[in-house]
Amino acid sequence: LSGASAWHATERAARAGRCEYEQIRQEIQDADVVHIDETGIKRDGEQAWIWTFQTVQHTLYAVRESRGSDVPAEVLGEDFAGTVVCDGWTAYPAFSSNLQRCWAHILREAE
Repeated sequence: LSGASAWHATERAARAGRCEYEQIRQEIQDADVVHIDETGIKRDGEQAWIWTFQTVQHTLYAVRESRGSDVPAEVLGEDFAGTVVCDGWTAYPAFSSNLQRCWAHILREAE
């Protein structure tokens, strides 16, 4: 199975699950606390990021070419009023001032 075949199969599955994806996205938008992280990947040889948005009950993944604050704004909505738990990446303060630093990152930095 080639990387391209796996990618295209994933895209077809994503289209089939779009309704469920939007339901989970709405649940995350309504949450009081959302943990967010992004991890770099190569997509068709180009830089992209897998964004993870997680609550106690839901996890949502979004693959985007951007690592900027536009992604949390797109996924959570401009009016998101909850708390974002995150690392120190600059995209998060640009999106929201209601932040909680991730303890794992704080502890690593303290060492």
